[in-house]
Amino acid sequence: MTVQKSKKCVSAILGISLAGMTVAADQNIKNNENVPVSLSGIWQFTQKVKPENYAKIPAGCKKFEFDQTRGIDLDTVAEKKGKGNDECILYKEIELKEDTELGFGIGADWWVEVYLNGKKIFSTFPSGNESHRFSSDDHSFRGSGKKGRNLLAVRARRGSGSWIFCMAGKPAVFPVTITVDPQ
Repeated sequence: MTVQKSKKCVSAILGISLAGMTVAADQNIKNNENVPVSLSGIWQFTQKVKPENYAKIPAGCKKFEFDQTRGIDLDTVAEKKGKGNDECILYKEIELKEDTELGFGIGADWWVEVYLNGKKIFSTFPSGNESHRFSSDDHSFRGSGKKGRNLLAVRARRGSGSWIFCMAGKPAVFPVTITVDPQ
């Protein structure tokens, strides 16, 4: 039997029994790692895109309300119709009671790069979103949050036709793929 594990999974927490063989539970998964963080609420927006701004929120950002179930048209946040390749950084502060693996889902028109506490954890540069539906189900990834204040910074580059941004908290554990080799 061959077991291929893609990150960690709820199934791995419970253990799996196949034809009398048990795949052991992963003891490193904390209970809170399968509870997604909500990204709805107050975010901040700036079109001053500088690498040093991925670890701190610069002065003069515009606050806006974000609903992770609907996403947002960033042209409405910028209060003007943008041009292709306009960029911004979106910020969300996340408070955690303990060190926690965080799961995320993201989609955008067209490019995004995600930083958690100044460290890049995901990017669609240079190829773009590779989808025309723009949903938080387009891409899944995770990052390590620390106890206390965490800063999520998302660099977004506009597509030629629109500037849609979708992001949601997702479970931090991913499915296990089990391949049974009959030999």
